[in-house]
Amino acid sequence: MDLRRALTLVAVVVFTIHALHYWPAWIDDAFITFRYARDLRSGVGMVYNAGEPVEGITNLGWALLLVPFANGDALFASKLLGLAFGIGTVVLLGEWLRAQALPLAAMALGLAFAVLYPWLPSYAMYGLETDAAAFFVTLAWTRHGAEADGRSRLPLAAIGMALAPWMRPDGALAAIVVGAWHFLRRGPKLTRSAAVAVAVVALGAGALVALKLHWYGAILPNTALTKLREWPPARGYVYLESALKWPSPALAWLAATALGWGVLRGVRRDDRALPGLFGAVAIAAAVAQNGDFMQNFRFFVPAWPAVAGAVAVLAADLARVHRWAPAGVLAATSLAWPGVTAVLEADRLHEADFLSSVQVKSHSFFLPLSGDLSWSFTQRFSFPAAWSVVHRTERDTLAYVNIGLLGWSSDGPLLDLLGLTDPVMGRRFSKRDGDTAWEHVAATTTFLMLDVPDGEWSRYRQRLTDADWVLYDGCPPYWIFANPRKSDAYQAPSLEVIRARLAVALARNPRNPALLTAIGRELAWVPADPQLFEDWSTAIAPKVTPERLAAMRCDAGMQAGCSWRPACDVGQTRLELAERSDPSTWPSPSGRAVERAVRKKASGAEPGPTDAGPREGEAPANAPP
Repeated sequence: MDLRRALTLVAVVVFTIHALHYWPAWIDDAFITFRYARDLRSGVGMVYNAGEPVEGITNLGWALLLVPFANGDALFASKLLGLAFGIGTVVLLGEWLRAQALPLAAMALGLAFAVLYPWLPSYAMYGLETDAAAFFVTLAWTRHGAEADGRSRLPLAAIGMALAPWMRPDGALAAIVVGAWHFLRRGPKLTRSAAVAVAVVALGAGALVALKLHWYGAILPNTALTKLREWPPARGYVYLESALKWPSPALAWLAATALGWGVLRGVRRDDRALPGLFGAVAIAAAVAQNGDFMQNFRFFVPAWPAVAGAVAVLAADLARVHRWAPAGVLAATSLAWPGVTAVLEADRLHEADFLSSVQVKSHSFFLPLSGDLSWSFTQRFSFPAAWSVVHRTERDTLAYVNIGLLGWSSDGPLLDLLGLTDPVMGRRFSKRDGDTAWEHVAATTTFLMLDVPDGEWSRYRQRLTDADWVLYDGCPPYWIFANPRKSDAYQAPSLEVIRARLAVALARNPRNPALLTAIGRELAWVPADPQLFEDWSTAIAPKVTPERLAAMRCDAGMQAGCSWRPACDVGQTRLELAERSDPSTWPSPSGRAVERAVRKKASGAEPGPTDAGPREGEAPANAPP
């Protein structure tokens, strides 16, 4: 084995260790895709709610890939697939760097940029399509040169260009950039290999468009309604600015310099320019589409191997002019990021409650989350899902903003307040469309769950008061309201239904201790059959730590030495409904709205405090719902 292939092998090992560091982490949006896959497998169709043909995901190919695992632990399967695609991406990058005959130090720098920076390793574990998209776009640009020059007969680059849009719509940039580069570099001559590539890409694109039209009657996903709504793309600029600051501004500007150098190389029609060109175009496209709602930089990740390749090319070029001193400086700059990251992440964890609907995770290989921190953050998604499993009947429609784990853990209809899976809610941002959205909520939902510090509370608080919605239940910061138009639907599911749901929830989430214990806390509020709680405790005992199980039993008053309290979450007690029934006691709508927080972040202003209900430690003696 030559040294360059040995370097790639080392990079694969480091990538694997780094990725496994994030094994407990996940992103809520992943579960939306799992639900689509589950509904397709069960015969309902590739939909989120039965009978509603709306493409509320941007990763149709990833959903199809997960269909065989959709009746079980889809998150576990997605992590294994993400790890495999991530390893494949590192191998492709290493082979491309080897083929360019770059100096060993430059090649090592490029691989280090890919595997030590947390984006590619962390997203392999989050349950999303991100590393699969990175694999196919990297396959496209790394294999193009060899196939265009006749050094390889397999149309692997074309396969990458054909399959990348199945993982993400912006994966089509691979075909656009590589195709344009082929035309500029080699002219319009249609060789046999070029003809095969065009046919493969056209077949993949045609199949994707045909499937979308058949299932949804549209090519663009419904998510475009909520994300592609502003021009100029102000949120996209904020998205890019955040990326340039984290984890190290010096490292980000190094990447930007490498991309700029790649564009300059493109003017000379040098094949080494391709990763820089693709990286620059992909990042510009992410900004143009306003980035993502959360500052998680997911849209940049598929282009990150190209950025790493551009950095390696820049280092090699500087080394030729100034020997190895500049490359050594670049390597030192790149490898200095862990210390900067650790400092910034300590601050980020301190500010973890900036948006309560965001699952905060550690992105640092060198600063793992403690068990307590991980527990408290992931629990924010667990209460809504547990409440739905235990307290909602199948005919009740629940409206909420984070519908991932909630929709995966139970099968009833859900209304997405954010609008990803509902076209009416997707247009709610103007005043007129906001009125239409509220009418849609009032006409279709039985229960409305709001996270008080979130922007939806500001949007709906006054409407709830005007329409006489009833405060039905709550676990700060979550408040659950019942629709007065559907008061006949306020009833608990039967014990048989709850038992069936528990079996399904356990099968789908065997490695989610926060959810399993949250369900246990909700079962303590089912007075008709106390044995439900004991049976559940026995079932989850092998899957959670003794400390978690003891805390759950203690909150339920089932543990020796513990007194019962109306617990609904870690350190939280249920709302006292009698004290909060008067709307004048509800929190003001001046909380940390998502939209306001994003805008104020750019100006340096801090969001104001918010009242999320009873303080920690209060124990109102309210009855279960």
